Amino acid sequence: MSSGLRVGLLIASAIALLFVILNVKNKRLNIKYSIVWILWAILSLLMAIFPETFYMFSMLIGIELPVNAVFLIMIGLLYALTFYAYMM
Repeated sequence: MSSGLRVGLLIASAIALLFVILNVKNKRLNIKYSIVWILWAILSLLMAIFPETFYMFSMLIGIELPVNAVFLIMIGLLYALTFYAYMM
């Protein structure tokens, strides 16, 4: 991952995390909905700081490219959100 991409991802993740925290603080976003967004922003921050972990994770589960592992995680998150919304 190039340095510019890492810096851009760090900035975008930090802004997303601050945006969610401020919306919870101002009571525009319910805490139970914000947990997923906070976890996703933290995961993005970790991916920007330690990109090697996603290479190791993709090798561990047998996926050739780390970007495909990120897509797999995103699809799992969408399934979880859909299930959670269905249960409410």
